[in-house]
Amino acid sequence: MPESVELETLHLSGPAPAIVFVHGGLGSLLNPYLQLDTFEGNHELATYALASNGYSTTRQEQSLSGHVVDLVNLLDELGITNPIIHGHSYGIALAIEYAKRHPTAGLVLHAGGNHDLTPAWEKPLLRIFLPLRRYKILANNALIRQLAYNVGFHEETLSVTNA
Repeated sequence: MPESVELETLHLSGPAPAIVFVHGGLGSLLNPYLQLDTFEGNHELATYALASNGYSTTRQEQSLSGHVVDLVNLLDELGITNPIIHGHSYGIALAIEYAKRHPTAGLVLHAGGNHDLTPAWEKPLLRIFLPLRRYKILANNALIRQLAYNVGFHEETLSVTNA
């Protein structure tokens, strides 16, 4: 039987779809404070501290599947269906795992990490996107181009867009 947890939560009413913020490792429910301020009144909003973070219950064993169960239970308790899930860093893996089995209005995947914590899906996905040229450099800047070359992008695939 899964451990029961209490999650420190901030829930603001507003129109659907709800935006649910899932923080990264060692984060807190306050990580998306700027987004909460921006979207307050325009969407229902929820943010929470993952188990063992903030004032949420400490769980002995941390697992992605346990965090997904917590998210499912939290959304059920708040009456949120078909949310937009915003996953930051570790929250990306959690958001994707949630979306595999539950309807969502959308996913926002923000600042996924590597550091040998890369989810199994991320590296194969990058191997697909890089050759298909699904990225852009947003400024025609010599430093940005040099950095792009150093991380393995190819000169012929750089798309430059003036913002």
